[in-house]
Amino acid sequence: MLKLNRITGNPGIDTIRPKLIQYSACPSEIVATVLELTKAYEHVVVVARGHSTLQRFSLGNALKPLEELALACSQFSSNDMVEVRQAMEIFAAWLTAKAELQVKTTGMSCPHDVQSSLDWRIFVANCLAYLSDCGAANMGLTWKRWALLTKQAIRSLPDQPFVSNELKGQLEGLREAHLSAPAGQGNATLHSRLMDRHQETEARLRFATIHEVKGETHDATVVVSSLQAGVHMSNWKDWLADPASEAARFAYVASSRPKHLLIWAVKKLKKDESKILSSLGFEIL
Repeated sequence: MLKLNRITGNPGIDTIRPKLIQYSACPSEIVATVLELTKAYEHVVVVARGHSTLQRFSLGNALKPLEELALACSQFSSNDMVEVRQAMEIFAAWLTAKAELQVKTTGMSCPHDVQSSLDWRIFVANCLAYLSDCGAANMGLTWKRWALLTKQAIRSLPDQPFVSNELKGQLEGLREAHLSAPAGQGNATLHSRLMDRHQETEARLRFATIHEVKGETHDATVVVSSLQAGVHMSNWKDWLADPASEAARFAYVASSRPKHLLIWAVKKLKKDESKILSSLGFEIL
């Protein structure tokens, strides 16, 4: 038996219930509320499963197709396999739309004429690796320079050795692909649009993925749920569905970072959903 003094708690310390805040269409809507709730703290971190959710804080509205393509090229080199898969899905959707291919309802936008979904995923990965080699993953380029070199790379895709015979003919339309810099952004870098998330009004907030905050402690942590369930384990419904799942582990690790205040940010709840989260101890604001 260990000879230790009896440990007692301090009932005089007020318990701060975890808060739950809601957004209607985009996570960026919560910034003002987060700043207000955390004004007493110095180290405040906004955490999400992957960069695709965090991007919404700087971009607000959904990305345009050209920006989606640029982000996919950048994220493909991530060490996070969830982000790599997201990059592949974004690029596959962009490519099949650009080439005007009919796709299956499942399987990473796999075209109907491609029999093997695995072969298609390998092809998508090879495309992104090729674009990266051509410089399309360089966030330091200006949009004008990036659009030019990426356009050339896209046009040359049908000639690459990793393109199968069954796909070669379907990609001929890419030879006329046209990309141009976003209006008024030709001399701006991709990084300034896609990666910088620290706006002037958000100077007190740090934005990070769960992989970037492992082992850390914060004064306050805001865990952000994505818009939809069933996508990359990034929605609160995924976190609660199975206590033994990877999604639940993410929620636990992310939610255990704060010393003082935990906040979950979720898409606007229905009445029955509010009851579920309230029963877990959240104060729904």
